[in-house]
Amino acid sequence: LAPFGLPAGFYIFGPKEMIDELERMGIMVEAYGNGFRGGRVSQEEMIRLFSVAKINLGLNPAPGYFNKNSIGRLLFRRSMNKIVPDFHLIHNFNSLLRRGIPQIKGRHFEIPACGGFVVTSPADDLENYYVPGKETVLHGSMADLAEKIRYYLKHDEEREAIARAGYERTLAEHTYQKRFKALFGQMGLNT
Repeated sequence: LAPFGLPAGFYIFGPKEMIDELERMGIMVEAYGNGFRGGRVSQEEMIRLFSVAKINLGLNPAPGYFNKNSIGRLLFRRSMNKIVPDFHLIHNFNSLLRRGIPQIKGRHFEIPACGGFVVTSPADDLENYYVPGKETVLHGSMADLAEKIRYYLKHDEEREAIARAGYERTLAEHTYQKRFKALFGQMGLNT
């Protein structure tokens, strides 16, 4: 799904198309949320699913370059509830380039916090939060994702060790309490 030989992360398609591609590769996926067969689930059910699934997928494609929103951003911007011309071409072009960088999402932390094992695409600076291969698993291409899913379905102990290490790292460093304490400390506010 990375077009024209572009590196992994430069996806044209979103999570739905990625799941369809995995299923074409013979990997059955249960997906939940708007537009997926499983539909939306409650917060409690989501936590349960994260904790019991053998593999959680952190489908994190970058917004990409080749879509109407990215291309339109070159000449227009959103202002309140309308689209207006914006001819700051250098700034707009730099903004377009940044859209190719997958961003860290809450799911990168929520899944390990539930004790779940996650395979995700690289995201900006994610390796500074979790050690790839030890606390989370990163994939490159769709073929690499499929290969890692197949591998970890067959290697329970390794998969469970990674999930446990991700859980421990999350509790040690990535809770809201720890984040706010560090933030307030940097601001000189003792808590």
